[in-house]
Amino acid sequence: QKEHEQIDLCISISILPTINGESIIMRILNYAEAKLALTDLGLSNENLHSIDQMIRLASGMIIIAGPPNSGQSSTQYAILNHLNTGEQNIISLEDPVEHRIKGITQVEVNSRIGFTYADALQYVLKRNPDIVMIDELNNKESLELTAQASLSGSLMVCGSKAPNAIQSIRRMTELGID
Repeated sequence: QKEHEQIDLCISISILPTINGESIIMRILNYAEAKLALTDLGLSNENLHSIDQMIRLASGMIIIAGPPNSGQSSTQYAILNHLNTGEQNIISLEDPVEHRIKGITQVEVNSRIGFTYADALQYVLKRNPDIVMIDELNNKESLELTAQASLSGSLMVCGSKAPNAIQSIRRMTELGID
């Protein structure tokens, strides 16, 4: 390591007590600035064009669905990097923040202390954002606020830990979202 080089890593630890002792999962998060581009995702030209058309909209909701470790976060960060021109107010809500992006206001939610996605989203929407990224839509209140924001002028880029797009829509309807 060079003398003044800063390593920006964090270890996220989750401990679950089991009948056979503790089960521990450790994730290494690299907080270095995310530089992922849409073209780095390995998508076809047709899919790249479709995504580019969707993210150019002034408002609406884009839901990126897939099981854990399927590339949702990478896709969301690539979209944010693409949109981050310095001309728009972009805010992300994440648990945890996995990569830092200059020019984007990143908020780390923490339900353990009572700062949930819904709480954070209410504060964020008062700041009149152009684009909001939510790393995971996981409850009715957050979904309702996100839907309202998408209809009132913000582009919402959301993650859904569902096996596929159909299951993501089913989950929303089961939560009572039209």
